[in-house]
Amino acid sequence: MTRESILEYAAAVRRRYRKASKVQKGVILTEFCLTTGYHRKAAISLLNRKHQRRKKSRRGRPREYGHKVTRVLKIA
Repeated sequence: MTRESILEYAAAVRRRYRKASKVQKGVILTEFCLTTGYHRKAAISLLNRKHQRRKKSRRGRPREYGHKVTRVLKIA
């Protein structure tokens, strides 16, 4: 399974997982792990997420130079 298909499957299962009792959650979790190959703890954290939006900001140290300077440096 691709990462996108796993995320789609998790979104489909998420509502059912949240409304389920403890015993039913175990069954749903086992089914999810067998289908996707995820470990149980990773599956639990994926199913308990509130939304799937990814951060669009860059992590780490900010760029030191602007676009104009980097374009000139690439040409040289």
